[in-house]
Amino acid sequence: MVIIPVLGTALVALVYLVARRTGYSMFTQRINITILLAHMLDASSTFFGVDFLGYYEKHVVPSFLIDLTGTASIMFPLKLIIFIPVIYILDTQFDDDDESKRLRDLVKLTIIVLGLAPATRNTVRMVLGI
Repeated sequence: MVIIPVLGTALVALVYLVARRTGYSMFTQRINITILLAHMLDASSTFFGVDFLGYYEKHVVPSFLIDLTGTASIMFPLKLIIFIPVIYILDTQFDDDDESKRLRDLVKLTIIVLGLAPATRNTVRMVLGI
């Protein structure tokens, strides 16, 4: 159970450090780092479960990529390739009025839940041996 949060956190810390050094402040904001953390935890749980415990991915695109590469570690770059542009678009394409900020924050919260829910479920299932 320890390896999944450690691996996910280490990868997010790497993104954070790169963002700080390069000046991309949007990737150092708490909410955006939380989005990346939630999805890196999901990628970590998928990687560990598929590669080490015999689990399998149920979704079509990740399954195809896992079969293509032979490892579930493909989930890490896949998640980064998807969510870094999503965060950028959310932070640059919304207006600064209150309604737009609320909508952006709601979308970000939804994205966090969509990453954290399967990460938590997968990790608990692995710990319980289900």
